[in-house]
Amino acid sequence: IFILETILFAMKPYKDFIKLKDAPRLILKLTGKRVSYYSLRRWADTGKASYSQRIIKLKVELRGCHPFTTEEWVTEFLKEVNE
Repeated sequence: IFILETILFAMKPYKDFIKLKDAPRLILKLTGKRVSYYSLRRWADTGKASYSQRIIKLKVELRGCHPFTTEEWVTEFLKEVNE
């Protein structure tokens, strides 16, 4: 299963990915709230509790040694956390 997931992630075009370091600007644009890079790392590693007390993790893919995410994954994460 892990190999299949890796292949599916590799099929996503590189241009859709944004560096996790650039994602705080995206969240500021979407929500109007400032979020640090370290908060995003924590959300990717341990997750964030939603209003219904579910733990939601931000989807991140490592490419090389840098973590990347997509705008779609960030909006999906924010939507799930606010449920």
